[in-house]
Amino acid sequence: MRSTALVLAASFVLLPAFACSDSHPIAGGTGGSSAGTGGASGGSGGIDGNAACVIPPPAAVQLPHVDATGTKAADVVNALVAILSSQMPAISPGQMYRIDTLGCGGGCAFQVQIDGGPSMKVSIGQASPLAQTLYDALAAAGAVPCGGDGKSGPSVNVANLTATTDQLHFDDVSHDAPLPAPEVVATGSAAQGVVAAFAAAAVNDCDPSRKVFVTCNNLSGRPSCAYQATPLEKVGSSWLRNICQGANTTMPHVLGPDPSLAMWRAILAAAQAGGFQPTRGTLEQTNSVDARYFTWDGVSLGFSLGTSTLAQP
Repeated sequence: MRSTALVLAASFVLLPAFACSDSHPIAGGTGGSSAGTGGASGGSGGIDGNAACVIPPPAAVQLPHVDATGTKAADVVNALVAILSSQMPAISPGQMYRIDTLGCGGGCAFQVQIDGGPSMKVSIGQASPLAQTLYDALAAAGAVPCGGDGKSGPSVNVANLTATTDQLHFDDVSHDAPLPAPEVVATGSAAQGVVAAFAAAAVNDCDPSRKVFVTCNNLSGRPSCAYQATPLEKVGSSWLRNICQGANTTMPHVLGPDPSLAMWRAILAAAQAGGFQPTRGTLEQTNSVDARYFTWDGVSLGFSLGTSTLAQP
């Protein structure tokens, strides 16, 4: 049975960064200090270079949820047991299986807890019929596969799976998934710096149906930044990102030299204040950033961040 489940959200998971309804301005502009009138043009709370607005985080995120019993539950467990037995060394089966995230598209990969034990990493290659068996069992239980494209075949992705031979529960995230948890969380002046940089650059992230992302590079010795917006999809009462077909982004808006410099400094300062560690190099060596899924509750700022140390031209 497929339904829509309520899942408690992390503080930042689906919070629009600068939303406009029932909000409170950060900095008063010529448009006034009351919610919904933050712009000099009399607009409804958009970031126009004079004010920024905030909205409280939602209490929950709604995901498509599946509950199954009987043969459907047993088929998924049997497929899991077969994959566990194929590992080197083989993993012994149990009574209860818990998997936070599982993806099957050609091959399958997941981490499983058996009977409350330690989490174990499991994978099975594309050529194995065991992967197809688990894919088929999840689809039969209620997961709706993503059709894929010319480069990749159909796939299913599920989250928060618990399974016994007679009970199966999971959230189907094959098509839509929550926004990722932030990799950077900053407060105080570091958070306010990003808010101010958004406002000064007139970057409007007030619409809950889309999310802004900012890209910057410093290859020329002076930062250059641009921003775009990615639309989200409404599922139940939640705005989710489409991970099946993706989404068409808006045309990039290129920032001028001064707003670019302010944005570059603010993003890196927030990352440093939040203790962010790049995968390669250090923040001081970074000359390219990709920041997205900004969240702001009036105290804490969160966002996802990618950095790189590109070669100079």
